[in-house]
Amino acid sequence: MATRPARQSDLEPILEIYNDAVIHTTATFDIAPRSPEAQRAWFAEHIPPYPAIVWEEGDRILGWGSISPYAPRPAYRFAGEVSVYVDSGARRRGVGEALLRKLIVLGTQNGFHTLVALVTAENEASCRLAEKTGFCRTGILEEVGFKFDRWLDVAIYQYRCVISPDF
Repeated sequence: MATRPARQSDLEPILEIYNDAVIHTTATFDIAPRSPEAQRAWFAEHIPPYPAIVWEEGDRILGWGSISPYAPRPAYRFAGEVSVYVDSGARRRGVGEALLRKLIVLGTQNGFHTLVALVTAENEASCRLAEKTGFCRTGILEEVGFKFDRWLDVAIYQYRCVISPDF
């Protein structure tokens, strides 16, 4: 049981975990399952300093996480957005926490000043996870998402990395 960098061969289980969240939860604001082609494009974008990692147990991927660009404008280059998704059968076992803690380490090592997590406000487990790992809730975006026939708020969480990049 450990985190490790994601590999091309992990894309199918990553996609299965993600699409389960798309179909059954408000953890993502995607409303249609992602295609294998889109998943390959996502993976191709996750090169340094934007890692994609998995939690592997035996020969099974039970969760994955990534750091993506927070926003496209150059002034945001030292901010990354974290994402963590866990297989529905592996939740509440520490997989999400292990992935998020590893992303914090990788974000710091890769020169990020700030990591941001955008969490559906009703997702109490993810809000607790963010706070448990040192993220601070800095705001709320009210009714910015519409999924499952209802408006959803997004809580903004921020983590300041210990090491700042050289300018």
